[in-house]
Amino acid sequence: MWFMVCLANAITFQSSYFSEKKSVVCGGEEMATIGEVNLTERHEMQWKFSDGSRTLAGGRIVLKVKHRSQRWDFECKSVGGGVFCISGSAWGSFVRQNMDAMLTLYAKEDGEDFHRIRLRLQHSSFVAALLRLFSFVMFEFINGMLSFIQLPVPWGVEQRQNTQTAEPVSSY
Repeated sequence: MWFMVCLANAITFQSSYFSEKKSVVCGGEEMATIGEVNLTERHEMQWKFSDGSRTLAGGRIVLKVKHRSQRWDFECKSVGGGVFCISGSAWGSFVRQNMDAMLTLYAKEDGEDFHRIRLRLQHSSFVAALLRLFSFVMFEFINGMLSFIQLPVPWGVEQRQNTQTAEPVSSY
């Protein structure tokens, strides 16, 4: 029962945490958002987005991005009308590793040669992970409890088992 309460509290916390729009501040001012996407299988080949910040250069560029201590170089090209496309093998690998995460791409800050990104686990992924954990814990708990319980064996069953395995007694 206590685990159910903890699970309910975690889901409530997670829902309220992700429903708030978090702004990213770097160097004292809010960073401009270029685009945001929930990474799915269809994004492995490419992600087309509209540059909301109007800060990306046209043509083909190498988009250098950073998240915490990790860095990636993605192929990015302008397809016209302020729409860009990120693709390539590095992008496909990145998407496979971060499937179902919400990705936010931010504009470069002054003096930086990279764009920052933010990755967040989505509601459904978080809840699914909690449910998998819960089912595993419950399975182990029930399995452990069953190994400690010694059910009494009816006398007749025990006696029949002993008579079947007993060696014949020779009489003198």
